[in-house]
Amino acid sequence: MRLKLCAFVVSVLFLTVGGLSKSVSAAAIPGVSNLQDLINRGSLLSNGIQIGNDVFYNFSYAGSPAPGNPGAPTPSTISVTSTDTGTGLRFSFPWSSAEGSNQSSNISYLVHVVDTAPQQFINGATLNMQSSVNAVSPADNATTTTTFSNPADLTAFAQQTVVNTSTNPSQVFTNNLGLPLVRDFAVSDGVVVHTGTSGGNASITYVENIFSQVPEPTSIAVIAGLALLLPRCRRSA
Repeated sequence: MRLKLCAFVVSVLFLTVGGLSKSVSAAAIPGVSNLQDLINRGSLLSNGIQIGNDVFYNFSYAGSPAPGNPGAPTPSTISVTSTDTGTGLRFSFPWSSAEGSNQSSNISYLVHVVDTAPQQFINGATLNMQSSVNAVSPADNATTTTTFSNPADLTAFAQQTVVNTSTNPSQVFTNNLGLPLVRDFAVSDGVVVHTGTSGGNASITYVENIFSQVPEPTSIAVIAGLALLLPRCRRSA
């Protein structure tokens, strides 16, 4: 009987702990090549794209200079893929500024964690920005700020920022942020390249949002309790 109990404990721990770690590689998303493809899916959750346990939907875009101006970012020129190191999205475009010709983009969308057993919640976010800045004055910089909000009324509950003021050639800047356990939230990425008129330049190659997950607290307690039984199982073996 004790051996059967031990086998059960090991099986449950494998399914809960081992099954929670999923590697997601950067790759093309079926049916999606750029931000406009995602916007065209509309606002419904059912029309979103699922990566891992997360559904991304209700995309929108605003930018300056406005789409239609020469060189301005547009939803159709911002490519979208999954990410290398976790569940999330990468937005790629050669944002660039020189001599005060600045560019900015605001990419917004909603995130929903699907039903899982045990139920998963997002508990953290990583913001990566690949950027280069040749600074000749304090006005030369590249920044990305991600705001997390309640999807119902867009009340912000967290924010993270990465800034590049002087790095050339390009490198990846990272900000890791802990979040309260959430299954539904809104994301807004503000991407800005800014320069003065003294000859500096700034660029951003890509921005990516990556989300980490944990089981609900009740499931964590169950897993911890099962883990405490393992030493007894070893002694009885």
